[in-house]
Amino acid sequence: MSFNFENYVTECTQQICKPNVVEAQSSILSEFTRTFIWKLKAPEKTLVSLNVLGDGLTKTSQPCSEGLQYSVVTSGTNKEDPTQYCRGGFETGLELSNQGVVSLEAKPNTKVDSLLFQASSEPIKRMTVTIGPSSTVVLSRDPGQTECEVCVDDGTSSDCSTTEKTLKSAEKLPLEFSCLQPQDVFSMKMTTKIECTKISCNPAVAEVDPELFKGFKKSITWDISVPDRTVLTLDFPRDGLKQISASENCEDGFQYMVSTTRSDRQLKTSSYCKGGAESKLDLLGAKTVTVEVPKGGELDRTIFSLKASPRTGRIMSVTSDPLTNVIISRGPKEPDCQICVTEGSQQTCSPQIRRLKNPQNTSVEFTCPQPQNIFNVEINREIDCTETTCSGNTVHTETKFFPDFNRTFVFDFKVVATRAFQMVFEKTGLRQIPNGETCPDDHTYSVIIFLRTGPTNIGTFCKGGHVTNIMARYKGRLILKVPGNVKVDPVDFQLNVGPETQMVAIIKANLPRGVSDTDFITPNYPKDFPDQQQIQWEFIVPGMHNYTVLFLDHSTPVCLSGGVGVEYQQEDKRVTKRLLTDPQPQHYQGNFNLVLTNCETNSTLTGLSLSYRVSVMRSGHPVLCTLDLTKHQRVSVQIEKVGSDPFCEISINSVVKENITVAEGTTAKLSFLDCPKDDLRLTASQVIGKKKLFFEVYEELFVSGH
Repeated sequence: MSFNFENYVTECTQQICKPNVVEAQSSILSEFTRTFIWKLKAPEKTLVSLNVLGDGLTKTSQPCSEGLQYSVVTSGTNKEDPTQYCRGGFETGLELSNQGVVSLEAKPNTKVDSLLFQASSEPIKRMTVTIGPSSTVVLSRDPGQTECEVCVDDGTSSDCSTTEKTLKSAEKLPLEFSCLQPQDVFSMKMTTKIECTKISCNPAVAEVDPELFKGFKKSITWDISVPDRTVLTLDFPRDGLKQISASENCEDGFQYMVSTTRSDRQLKTSSYCKGGAESKLDLLGAKTVTVEVPKGGELDRTIFSLKASPRTGRIMSVTSDPLTNVIISRGPKEPDCQICVTEGSQQTCSPQIRRLKNPQNTSVEFTCPQPQNIFNVEINREIDCTETTCSGNTVHTETKFFPDFNRTFVFDFKVVATRAFQMVFEKTGLRQIPNGETCPDDHTYSVIIFLRTGPTNIGTFCKGGHVTNIMARYKGRLILKVPGNVKVDPVDFQLNVGPETQMVAIIKANLPRGVSDTDFITPNYPKDFPDQQQIQWEFIVPGMHNYTVLFLDHSTPVCLSGGVGVEYQQEDKRVTKRLLTDPQPQHYQGNFNLVLTNCETNSTLTGLSLSYRVSVMRSGHPVLCTLDLTKHQRVSVQIEKVGSDPFCEISINSVVKENITVAEGTTAKLSFLDCPKDDLRLTASQVIGKKKLFFEVYEELFVSGH
């Protein structure tokens, strides 16, 4: 059994409520379920506040555990379900209007305090707002906030909502709120449209009335339309901006967000706080600017000014050799810039990549002033070879294309499946460097071949070295990379059809005379050399020189079949087989080939790789002597090489010369390496007594049989 107590009525004017304390007869029928009901009577446009005495309330959708459950209907016009509350929360007040009802259900033997609420009243909250002709305002009740109506009163009727109200262009629009602090309940979002041409914007200043919904949390957005190829400059006159990441927040709660629609229709949003060094933003494409204002925050009237100007770009004409494609592509997505290509009367644009096939007087336009900072250019030439020859045996590199862009020159070679292509670099030669490094002259070459297992990087090279010939099977590619603003000074090379070979590649190197160290690495190093493949290096060693091979670094695979081995093939056809861990040749003479063979490996483990050095030095011993002409007055000596032996080397004071002159009155240290006596002519001169003095000096020089 339960009982309802409905005798409680609180009547209010716009200034006072009677009784001003809401009471309950808590001692009556306490052993039963009781429901206490209080009804409010108040004039129109009057707000009644019930301040909770004792513990605060908390909203709930479940029965209250302590046996006391409140139910609230805020007004007689409220069609929503009653809001339920339990004791023990943080809500210390309820706001109601005429015909509002508060009920309390008490379970049997549950204690009910006799004094529950303090009642007060005051006129409903009103304000007048003006909204510009290009603006729209949306008031939204924040989730979890107390119920509150917002009404637009035109004098004859009220249009009310407890959740959201949209307001458009209006002068002195009257608003009423059914709560004392609407700024604690509602947030304001305003959107204003701004139209720009290529030279101006209307309006030219983004402004907001500081008194508009003062104290509310606000989100103010300007939707700015801009023609294609127009730069929009935003000037923030008072506070500079500081860009932050999307996950960061501004300490003062004021946050600026600039969203730009790129030419590829993707949206890019940047966030800023006040107090930075950026006072101007240059933007491309349609955009929105949003300022988030915290509750109670104040804005200046002028937020930013706008200027529009045509976007400058670059136009160039492109003409290539036959069978040449030009690929223009970009790396980062910023800044926004398009490539527009005009062929005939048709122009097509792309923000990412354009391919020009055999371009002839093709107009290329970039829609930004410095495209060289954004785009890379690849010039790709295809060269097909027959069984015996290649088209245009001498290969030249285009040097006039896009001089200030990063350029990649690509030569694609293809011969019949049974043959090899051969690149000859006789004039300058190449020097191998570690993969991934660049050359000092900013001209970096790479040689790629295409096996059934995929592309293989034969090596990375610089101009000026001892590699004169690279031969590889079937299909390959030579790549030259040159950064922007570097004049292209390429190596011209001969392209020939080579013999049949089972090698991945054959690399020929002419080692220099004298003392030298030359390093080589396997294809793909430091990654794995391809399975079940061979590579050969052919070394031309100068006469009367010794060579030594030193393995600097290597990794050994786990073989599933076959084995890893190194072969040395000498000129006399002798073949020496060694393992990677064996001592390698030291102080050998003559030309030789080095062949590296890989097995079928366990691909889940480390594969085969090798880095090694070939050192060369003279094999003979120099004959040394000192010529002292201080003992002979007015005598000078000349020594000339007259023989045909190319390995004869003479030097004076450690400097190698073709001819030596020792001046009168001086002393010189002479060296003769691999020079037979018949290959030298010595002439001594004196003003008087020339013949006799010649023999004296000759005997002094060659007294030891030199």
